[in-house]
Amino acid sequence: MNRRNAFFLFVLFAAYVAFLCYVELNRPAGRERLPVSLVLPAATACCWFIRYLRWAYLLKVLDFHQPFWKGLVIYILGFAYTATPGKAGELVRVAYLRRFDRRTSKVYSAFIAERFCDFVVMTALGGILLIGSPVALLAVIVFFVILASVLALTGMSRRFPKLLAWPFRKLGLNSLVKFIFRVRSGIRSLVNLLSLRTVAVMLLSGLIGWTIYSLGVVWYLHYIGFDLPFYASFSVYPAAMVSGAVSMIPGGLGGTEAVFCLVLGSFSKGGPVLEAAFMVRCLTMWFSVAAGLLCQGIVFLHDVRENRRQRASGQPSGD
Repeated sequence: MNRRNAFFLFVLFAAYVAFLCYVELNRPAGRERLPVSLVLPAATACCWFIRYLRWAYLLKVLDFHQPFWKGLVIYILGFAYTATPGKAGELVRVAYLRRFDRRTSKVYSAFIAERFCDFVVMTALGGILLIGSPVALLAVIVFFVILASVLALTGMSRRFPKLLAWPFRKLGLNSLVKFIFRVRSGIRSLVNLLSLRTVAVMLLSGLIGWTIYSLGVVWYLHYIGFDLPFYASFSVYPAAMVSGAVSMIPGGLGGTEAVFCLVLGSFSKGGPVLEAAFMVRCLTMWFSVAAGLLCQGIVFLHDVRENRRQRASGQPSGD
């Protein structure tokens, strides 16, 4: 996606969000819920910032240099591509971070460490729902063993990445083939992130960020009338997000909402289950997409201004 298309998509999505807000605020219930509805975007933004602090720390450990605030804009920009296939958000971040440091294999190392850490934390938080189900807990453990084995083989074996990339090469998906080998390069350089201090920082920051996120969901569900045990309302969204991630559908679309509704329906004696799922996703994931598109627009306008300045001074314009 080039910058002009991304900017057009931002304008289109902003119009869509404005229309949804207009429809919601025209309903009496929507106007009453507006103040508490802001809790979820606020919790989401807090989670972003804590995760970004972890991201900046990982890049610093890997000796990758980026300006702090520009790096924050680029980090949020990646959320614009949450619902796109092939981890496009990470590829876009790499493209922009290349402006500051061309050693992009370090970015892939940080990306792998961050995503694996998030997956561990989210599975732990969502796994609270499975305390009474030994079979489900065993299935989660087996899945982690398989995932860790795949990552280890990708990083350490020379043949396995080629085998993994073979079907994508046959289908002509060369971008995914390149992504697999970049991931391999990133895994091989993860050794710098395996110190006890770095792992502790990654897990603790992830736990704090996603706990704030989940508490926002708890508050919202309680306010709109769901009478749930605290552990169920706290764990429902992490469990749904992990299920969406395992489904391999971009953004977990469909799978996340289905598990969210299933868990709410099994624990609650009544309540607007579908409305809750829709609003929670709008105020978390789609809010993140909107913020990412906003940052994409900011970067686009900055680049236009910078290119004009360089043309006026007779310098060659940048990318």
